[in-house]
Amino acid sequence: MKIVFVKPFNDLNPRYIPLNYLVLGSVLKEKGCKVKIIDSVIDRNWKSTLLREGKDASAIGVGCITADVKYAYEICEFSKENLPDVPIVWGGIHATLFPEQVAASKLVDYAVHGEGEKPLCELLDALERGTDTTRIKGLAFKKKPEGVQINPRPEFVDLNSLPETDYDLIDLNQYFSGTQRFLPYQSSRGCPHRCAFCVNPLTGNSVYRSKTAEKVVDETKRLAEKYKLDYVYFIDDNFFVDFNRAKKFAELKIASDAEYTWFGECRVNYFAPYGPIDEKYLELLYKSGLRSMTLGAESGSEKMLAYIDKDISPEQITNSAQKLAKYDISAGYSFIIGYPNEDEDDLMQTVSLAKKIRKINPHAFFAMSILTPYPGSKLTEDLKKKGLFKEPTSLEEWASKETVDLYTNRFVGKPWQKNKRLLEAISYCTQVGYNTYDDKTIGNLVQGLKVWRYPDLFFIYLARKRFEGLYFDLLVEDKLFEGWTQTKKLLYHRLWKKNF
Repeated sequence: MKIVFVKPFNDLNPRYIPLNYLVLGSVLKEKGCKVKIIDSVIDRNWKSTLLREGKDASAIGVGCITADVKYAYEICEFSKENLPDVPIVWGGIHATLFPEQVAASKLVDYAVHGEGEKPLCELLDALERGTDTTRIKGLAFKKKPEGVQINPRPEFVDLNSLPETDYDLIDLNQYFSGTQRFLPYQSSRGCPHRCAFCVNPLTGNSVYRSKTAEKVVDETKRLAEKYKLDYVYFIDDNFFVDFNRAKKFAELKIASDAEYTWFGECRVNYFAPYGPIDEKYLELLYKSGLRSMTLGAESGSEKMLAYIDKDISPEQITNSAQKLAKYDISAGYSFIIGYPNEDEDDLMQTVSLAKKIRKINPHAFFAMSILTPYPGSKLTEDLKKKGLFKEPTSLEEWASKETVDLYTNRFVGKPWQKNKRLLEAISYCTQVGYNTYDDKTIGNLVQGLKVWRYPDLFFIYLARKRFEGLYFDLLVEDKLFEGWTQTKKLLYHRLWKKNF
């Protein structure tokens, strides 16, 4: 029994560790299955690797978000043409949202919707034994003459029963870069909140479930020691849903003498006086190694926050900045601009709030992303009802250049945008000026400056000056920055033989 996972290219963040495949692969490996993970970004000869590894495979697995469908589709085309007898299993969030469309494709044999651990184990076992696959929960597949059969999803996996993730299923040296070593780690799944732009309420992922604090400390400590990590990045939707678990994790980590630092995601209304994260709690978190938090601010306009069901206020956003400013904890705030009913006053309220956050907390960094309609979200359904967005009806349509550009190319306008160029200018200035580097990091960058980083500092300086002075007209350097970014990628690849 063997499975070959192939990670597709990603326009937004191509060089990332495929944790989803590592988690699934670890479960399958424990069941006696051989696992091979091919990263089409890292392995420039991925087609040759797939031909070699796929010859004796029970299945080929492809999983992706919606923005990656084009590249996942190309992988499936190649697989079907060259390995026609090996079934293709498509999973991930896109298959969860559109199991019928995915399973109906001529390139896909099975679609897994929902969590993949149970369906994939049962499917591979059935394929190996030659037994019936039609009753496996979580599968969608073609069934003549009815079309596509979609089986109900299985119960959620008990995360505490999962084996430790085997990061040795890939060559981590291909992913480590820069001066700091880190790994992503998932300690929980789900988020109970109701943000209108999020797909969690639709996919059933509003149900929060987690590993115990003891298991998280044990596993992350071993990871940090084995791979000599500087920090662990918790990719949980919301690490602090269970305040008691988060507190216990911090206490146990301190007691364990684990030396790594860690990053986690939180909500601004969790901070006192609105929530339990007070100064004593923050002291504990800092002592345990917390050095950065990601927080969803989304807008500085109360009208927009109400529109997206965020259930927070601008006052709670600034309150979180004040609390974190007392500690050496970087705070990363995400904003969304370009909502359908957002006027220029709403937009400037968001800009003003971001500037206020920076004054309160110099360690804060932020970015303003132009709204991309997540398929199936409440906000997207509203756009569809108003005739402002038409969703593709097949996997082939999702793989089209027009659809991919809508999700990945910020220069492609959306029908509901009122001032496309202003949105682009604001997004560019925050993405370049404040998203990657806080003031402390900028200082470190200057001290150890390499000649090839001069352009980076130049673009950061210009972006910050524009944002601080609200000089958003006649923006030309965004195109220059895109060109410089592509040049860096080319140079990096040629000099260090690594892809982005």
